[in-house]
Amino acid sequence: LNLQSESTDDVTAKSILMESRNRIISMALIHDKLYLNERLNNINFRFYISELVHEIHQSYTSLQNKDVKINLDLSEVYLNVNYAIPCGLIINEVLTNCYKHAFNERENGQIFISLKKELETIFIEIWDNGSGFLHNKIKTESVGMDVIQSLVKQIDGIYEFATNSGTIFKMQFIQNEKINKN
Repeated sequence: LNLQSESTDDVTAKSILMESRNRIISMALIHDKLYLNERLNNINFRFYISELVHEIHQSYTSLQNKDVKINLDLSEVYLNVNYAIPCGLIINEVLTNCYKHAFNERENGQIFISLKKELETIFIEIWDNGSGFLHNKIKTESVGMDVIQSLVKQIDGIYEFATNSGTIFKMQFIQNEKINKN
């Protein structure tokens, strides 16, 4: 995908190839963590998010001439593979949207990512200080939104998007260790 992306001048094609590349990296990182982990079914999601964000940041800074800073506030949370893969793909989709849409009219910006666990509930928040969106203008029928909706449903979570000096994505779910969603 990287080679195909480099061999075309079509900006739309480059973007599609990078999105596909990042989805694959998101899943590959989970499998990497599983193979390197002594506990084969649990992944330190804090470290996973750090690596995923780095990969996505690298791919978009090579495409765009923008200075985007990433701020992480990540608690140590372990997820089993049935939650880690969907959550990784959700983060990939939301972060990709930040890079693609938040800073269109600016040369720089910031993206914040938070991972917390309170009692049994896990919270993931991603927000940017970009242009935000009008509530009636968000593309609810895009591939990215379809992916987010189906993955949040898969983990029995809830989510919302809001605008407040940028765009905010909030998701929460309870990891049920007894559920095997293979």
